[in-house]
Amino acid sequence: MDVGFIDTTFRDGSQSLWALGLRAGMMEAVARSMDRAGFEAIEVPVTGIFVKKFVRDLKEDPWEMSRMMARKMPDTAKICIGGAFFHPFEAPPPRSIDWLRERFARLESRQSADGREQWLNWVIRTPAAELAGYVQATVRADGSAAIAYELASRHWGRGLARQAAQAMIRELAEHYGVRALFAVAKRDNSRSLRLLQRLGFTLAAPELHEDRRIEPGEVLMCCDLESQRETDPVMRR
Repeated sequence: MDVGFIDTTFRDGSQSLWALGLRAGMMEAVARSMDRAGFEAIEVPVTGIFVKKFVRDLKEDPWEMSRMMARKMPDTAKICIGGAFFHPFEAPPPRSIDWLRERFARLESRQSADGREQWLNWVIRTPAAELAGYVQATVRADGSAAIAYELASRHWGRGLARQAAQAMIRELAEHYGVRALFAVAKRDNSRSLRLLQRLGFTLAAPELHEDRRIEPGEVLMCCDLESQRETDPVMRR
């Protein structure tokens, strides 16, 4: 049996140990040696999250980095592992280390400064204990909660998000007295909208969109747990 090795230094090594901060020049310095090492393939950082990092933070050209890899490693196959999408430029970089430290301390408190909101988070694991994503809820004093979720693309289509969201909703109803749920989704995110509909969410009224200042490219979905409990056997358990 033949055994081949795929090197992930430039992609996973950079992501896990350098916070995606491995610059093109640092990769170029060892690229020829990597090419001669005999790997079956070398993974290169050209997925969406790396493109964003190169352009926004490192101020480098990701396409020139890709061309450099082709020149410096002509004898080894180059591959990438990732979803077929680009991460949007929505979240700005941290203002400063002090700002980031203060934000993390605030999040670790698990509640708003006035105590009127509870911030709850749960990780999602596969049956093999692999981290797959998270679900979260902001529980308000009026008995409502805003929920959100995120799942790595390689775990899509396996029902993990739905199972995790259902478990969270039961927890919110049974232990936090939540009676109404809200969620915001992108209008063109059909996958997320289908999940919310399967969970019993419906489109919120226009006045609620205005009251909560929902952006034009987003929709507000809502779910009345009291009425759902009467018809959904999962909620009655």
